[in-house]
Amino acid sequence: MANTQNKSTQQPNNENFKMHLVDLNDYNSLVEELRVRLNILSTSVFLLRDSFHGSNSPNQNRYFDKINSEMNKIKSLISNNPKEIDFKQSAMK
Repeated sequence: MANTQNKSTQQPNNENFKMHLVDLNDYNSLVEELRVRLNILSTSVFLLRDSFHGSNSPNQNRYFDKINSEMNKIKSLISNNPKEIDFKQSAMK
């Protein structure tokens, strides 16, 4: 029996390929922006906690610990994903 697949199913559609690259660029930009913002938040929380030096209350420490814990969860989610997606590798899949 002859090969009945047409060319469009054998090779990726050029328009879909371009759209896929745009989405990956957006993803990479988003992840990088999240990393930058988390670093800023981490620094801000550290400096805020340091400014309260001498007035450590249990509630205050609990709040700072909770904020740091949540930021660490977000960092671990980001870390589990690649820093940059290789566009050529992704397009081939």
